[in-house]
Amino acid sequence: MADGHSGSCERATVGSVCHCPCSGVRHSVVTLAGLEPPASDNPPASSNRPPAAEPVDSPAPAADPGPATAPDPSPGTPTATPTGTPTGTPSRTGDTREPPATPADDTDRVRRAFADILADRGLSGPNHFVMLSTVRDRAGLTQAEFEAAVRRLRREAGDDVWVVPESNQRALTDEQRAAAIIIGNQPRHLISITADVPPDTEPAPAGDALGGNVPAGGRPDIASLVGRGLLGAEISDDDARRLREEVGRAVNGTYAGLTVEVSGVGGSQAFTGADHVVFSAVIRDADGEQVGVAERALYRDENGDLVANHMLLQLDPSVQGRGFAREFNGALTEWYRENGVSRIQLDANIDVGGMAWAVHGYDFESPSSARRIERRLQIRADSYRYDGQTDQADAAQAILQRMRDEPFGSPGYPTPYEISQVGRTPGATTWLGRDTMLGSYWTGVRWLQ
Repeated sequence: MADGHSGSCERATVGSVCHCPCSGVRHSVVTLAGLEPPASDNPPASSNRPPAAEPVDSPAPAADPGPATAPDPSPGTPTATPTGTPTGTPSRTGDTREPPATPADDTDRVRRAFADILADRGLSGPNHFVMLSTVRDRAGLTQAEFEAAVRRLRREAGDDVWVVPESNQRALTDEQRAAAIIIGNQPRHLISITADVPPDTEPAPAGDALGGNVPAGGRPDIASLVGRGLLGAEISDDDARRLREEVGRAVNGTYAGLTVEVSGVGGSQAFTGADHVVFSAVIRDADGEQVGVAERALYRDENGDLVANHMLLQLDPSVQGRGFAREFNGALTEWYRENGVSRIQLDANIDVGGMAWAVHGYDFESPSSARRIERRLQIRADSYRYDGQTDQADAAQAILQRMRDEPFGSPGYPTPYEISQVGRTPGATTWLGRDTMLGSYWTGVRWLQ
């Protein structure tokens, strides 16, 4: 995720999102339950490619998949020295606070810093994500103090505080890596703190905010949305509410028993210089409890084509495997098609994302993504052959030969779906293709036009 994005890449378990313009999509989290078709099923129709044309590599924030939040240990409060500096941590430069800060003071500093950063970027509503390093520096805390404050916030605020990994690890700077907080044995790089947003008491006027022209009750025009110039724009509370309601006409609803409501609309620094809009949404269960977040971006690439970037889908493990991702993304895809969006991009990685998005029919976005999977497939084929499973190894070798002989993007070039099914037999719980795609990382594209 690029710093300041609302939500991470689409992965398969409950997902994290990418905010980096270099990778093109965020991961969405979805479980494999219910995603894998019977062995005899045909490849998904959505895996169609443009005829023998290599997709354009355009900048876009990485995506779909959000990681499941695992319980983190409850660290003890740092022992303070007589000067008020936690033992083993450097003093703040120029820190003149008297008396020394308490843990409660530090959590307030983190909350204020996060809110100030969103205000600086013209973002409103909950579920926007900011790099931990950015919030730490704005709060004026040492790494140890900041980590203790974030852990305390997570214990006290529960679902109001989300700390997730950056899905596009290659985009991280050394400083951002150093600011990571380990939760559930996984480094987390981004934080979202739900702000106290006053309830909307006035009905929204007809039409949409900031110059849009959408009939009341109709789904908004995507070309109009991305051309608003929202990055850095001064957006009043009324306009922010109207933007949420406008995008909500296309996004809000109930999918597989879970309710989605748009919570924020704005711009992102990951798309500097491009026409775009980024929106985040809260996902709730039948009892009204928040069980996830989603983030999507819409933008124009350098060729002027409209692109949807599925940056983040993060679900609680208790609601995974119900078909939410399929229904939610299906509804959005209808909206995209109506508005001439050329493609959907995302980063398939972390846990089962590499397998899940292959089964959903996403294709390789670039030759580099395909080569990464080609190398994994060769390694698995060699391993299976060594173990005496020659039939599966031979099937993989046939796919590998096509990857080397056929031009990338041509009808004969293997799709991620084909690779995921290599060696699969009825009733099997593991096979070579599945082992290849699970835990893999590749940038996916689904062509719509």
